[in-house]
Amino acid sequence: MIRWLRRMHWVPLALAPIVARFLRVDKIDLPFVWPPIGDYESLLCTLAAATVALFGVIPLKLRTQAIAARNMKIALGVGSVFVVLYGILLMTVVVPRPTPKNGTVYIAIGFERTDLAKSKFPNVSNDELIKDAGLEQGDIEKLWTASSILLAKTLLFLSYLGAMTSLNYAIGAHERSTPSKK
Repeated sequence: MIRWLRRMHWVPLALAPIVARFLRVDKIDLPFVWPPIGDYESLLCTLAAATVALFGVIPLKLRTQAIAARNMKIALGVGSVFVVLYGILLMTVVVPRPTPKNGTVYIAIGFERTDLAKSKFPNVSNDELIKDAGLEQGDIEKLWTASSILLAKTLLFLSYLGAMTSLNYAIGAHERSTPSKK
């Protein structure tokens, strides 16, 4: 029984995207648990959960404990880089937007402002600019270019996925690198 439970190490991180997605439905919005990427969020959440789960199981097939230990260190390094990148992106392109009914909603913005935003609001911060915008994607695209918003959301998702898969791989490699207790 214990051996079977030890092999389920990959489950918590694999379920994190799905749990975070359901929390967002209940208006608990935590951008560090799941990025605010908008369109196709349910599909990407399922894809992320499956990928994270797969990367948690793969290390169990490594040949030796020494290889697993080395892979664990590499995965921790790569995962750390992705966590830092994800944190930087959260601070750069995710902006809180207070709403009267639901509290705070986090919105992903772009890297480049539209000509309209540059001309009307030349010296305004992103936080101040988002206060006057609506919550719909079209409202955001009036202030930031569609391509820069897509790039920001893609980078958010890929850095999140890279961090979660690397860290789950490291957990799996650690599990494989430790001697089994019988």
